[in-house]
Amino acid sequence: MKGLGEFKSDLAGLNWSRFNVNLDQFKPARSLGEREILKNINGLLVGRPKAWKFNNQQSDEMKIKYKENQRKTILDIVRTYNRDIPIVQNMDFGHTAPQICLPFGRKIKIDVNNRKIFAHF
Repeated sequence: MKGLGEFKSDLAGLNWSRFNVNLDQFKPARSLGEREILKNINGLLVGRPKAWKFNNQQSDEMKIKYKENQRKTILDIVRTYNRDIPIVQNMDFGHTAPQICLPFGRKIKIDVNNRKIFAHF
């Protein structure tokens, strides 16, 4: 397990694994904040929310509302613990389709000015 000081050069990745999580209780982000990890990282990558299930189809309006609620919830939680880090949301990784691979343990750079992400595999 890393000590808090070891997160200084890291990015964190976060995604939901199921549809219809209670957004008021988003525990993974709050846990990262309470453990001071959000305070010590350089950026946060957030996977695109899965706003549907095969057996529970949602209207386009409901999907848009759910995605917007997730975006706002994450911003609110993260900004409580760190006002400065870049947060990139709606990425195609995690429990969604399509998916891109992220090189865990390798270098990923967020270029805030040009709105780009660079990953070294």
